[in-house]
Amino acid sequence: MTKFIYRSKTDENLIGNSYLYMEKMIFGSKDNQEKTSIFRDMFSKAVKKVAIYPWGTDTDDLSSTATGICKYDDNDAIEIEMWGYTNAPTDKYKWIEHQGVHEMCHAFVDILSLSTSKKIVKKGIVRENHAGLIKETDQKTGEFVDHHYYGKMFNETMMDIISAMAINNFAPEITYKTVDDVLSKNYTTTGNQQTGYTFFTSLTRLMIAAFSNVGDKNFKYQDKVDAGESIFNQNYKLRDGSVVKANDFLYGIVFDPLHIEKEFDKYMGDDSWRTFSQSLDTFFMHYQKTGELLPENVKLIMKYIPDFCNKRMADYERRGLVSENDRINLVSNFNKIWNSMQSEYGAYFSQEDIDEIYDRASKY
Repeated sequence: MTKFIYRSKTDENLIGNSYLYMEKMIFGSKDNQEKTSIFRDMFSKAVKKVAIYPWGTDTDDLSSTATGICKYDDNDAIEIEMWGYTNAPTDKYKWIEHQGVHEMCHAFVDILSLSTSKKIVKKGIVRENHAGLIKETDQKTGEFVDHHYYGKMFNETMMDIISAMAINNFAPEITYKTVDDVLSKNYTTTGNQQTGYTFFTSLTRLMIAAFSNVGDKNFKYQDKVDAGESIFNQNYKLRDGSVVKANDFLYGIVFDPLHIEKEFDKYMGDDSWRTFSQSLDTFFMHYQKTGELLPENVKLIMKYIPDFCNKRMADYERRGLVSENDRINLVSNFNKIWNSMQSEYGAYFSQEDIDEIYDRASKY
């Protein structure tokens, strides 16, 4: 049973609203009573504590540089701690709202990804879903190997993206931006709270576009949210009649990280997702500690993701899963985001670099 700790009605509401916004965003807001009832029971069993402390309270985990956390205790129970509205300056209120939803999002994803209990074995390494990441252990000894977990960069940035979508749709008195805006535009243009992860959300938006299965240019994620549906578990029928997830990345990041790995490795080679994710996590942690961007890492990422997108779409068209127009629409949407990122990361790319990427794309 979850223990809730707070000092004021506003902090109590912070907990309730964060949970409600996330519930509606993940499961949809219509005809979801059975799913939400099951999840509330899972949450109650998995989350030991949600504690909202007055602004400025120092604990073992909270300080002016870390004002919120979702963690596991020694018994693998989830604990959320954060600074709330009590004693907070008014100019921090929007930040507090965002952080409350962000930490709650971590708890939702931790629980849902663990509930799949999926694991695969490659090259003697057992990979299994764990708290929104992929845990890696030695098949023979059961001991951790290499980074122990991977997918941290995508997990953290997606918590920000999902939180922004939830707040934009379900919080009162907001500057409204659509889900499609959040997924396609930089944070600086959508009015969302800037965080330490903001720079990397653009890379994540590019990956979301690369994993899309929807060739219909009239398809809008906002329409699905308005209809009370979940964009994370949204099905889509391909040209041959087969049913897939509308977006394999959105589905996988919430429910099954190994689903992302399986789809990525199918086109980029065995173990590619693990290697790619580990590199991104290292890049991400280096930036978090130093504020320094490594130009060669940015260039590698922005060359690698288009390769995946173009290989995947070429294969889809060859197999009759999408029409030529669908493929063009999918790749055009991806290119729109990639091109917008050129201005963000423009210092790292010459025209020769850009031409090389387009040349490779034409070969698939």
